[in-house]
Amino acid sequence: MGDADLAQILEWRNSPDVRVFMYTSREISLSEHKAWFERIAHDRSRRSWIFEADGEPMGVVNLTRIDMASRDAHWGFYVRPGAPKGSGVRLGRLALAEAFGHLALNRLIGEVLASNDASLHFHRKLGFEHECILEGHHHDGDAAHDVHVFSLTRAAWLRDCAAAVANGRDRPTNPQ
Repeated sequence: MGDADLAQILEWRNSPDVRVFMYTSREISLSEHKAWFERIAHDRSRRSWIFEADGEPMGVVNLTRIDMASRDAHWGFYVRPGAPKGSGVRLGRLALAEAFGHLALNRLIGEVLASNDASLHFHRKLGFEHECILEGHHHDGDAAHDVHVFSLTRAAWLRDCAAAVANGRDRPTNPQ
């Protein structure tokens, strides 16, 4: 992800379909976006990248609070508005391969607003375990919202990958 990508990422991030499920749900200004990019460029506890499929940019993945001592991190992501069906699952699988493969993390943690049914289902589909509900955890200025916490361990991800291969599938799935 580089300076040339900033305008596209900001457009996706400010889309009503994306920002409604973000902790910061208002539109982000270009100056705020540039400041965010500068911060992540020099922060070793964060990694961000653009997910591409067939040479087309499809979304953004963010790993935050990367702790290499405990080998865990939090993740966030969004698929660009209008991305083809299935893009989110592809993005998720590639992000998990990066987190558990290349970075050798032991655990990935996701936080999902209770109103985001698609992301709740998505985490379960990718094999994440539901850890807890943080009641009233997120305040948007008008109301408090519950947040679901999910986690996936490297060991569970590897078991899912091995089961997929044993069953003749090219990737793990979770029927939930």
